Amino acid sequence: METDAVSRMPMQAGAQRGFTLIELMMAVVVVAILASIALPSYEASVRKTRRTEARAAITDTAQRLERCLTQFASYEAAAGCTIPTPYNTTGGYYSVDAVRTASTFTVTATARGAQARDIACFRLSVTQSGQKSAQTSGGVAATGCW
Repeated sequence: METDAVSRMPMQAGAQRGFTLIELMMAVVVVAILASIALPSYEASVRKTRRTEARAAITDTAQRLERCLTQFASYEAAAGCTIPTPYNTTGGYYSVDAVRTASTFTVTATARGAQARDIACFRLSVTQSGQKSAQTSGGVAATGCW
């Protein structure tokens, strides 16, 4: 009787070892289906998490502009308020800009780079009165971004 080299057990005639091609292909199909469901959800979660970078930059810029109003009685650069805009956030996912007059401002963060695929919340803004807004990449008002 012939023996198997690994287990030192007698081999039976016709015994299978390993996987068939059909079993392997079924496993590949299952993995592909799971990946096609999980990957878009993961990417959406990453984009949503990156929005915190925009919110933090907007809040920081708005606070600095409020300090300017306290010190110089104006948000404008001509009055002494020297806050550089536009600038890119530290992660590089947003470009932040401020439109200012003596008594008003609007700080806007626009998605860029990899974050530009966040078409649902492409642009986030806040005004001097604290009014928050968001727009899609098509310029339509968006909700759920803040």
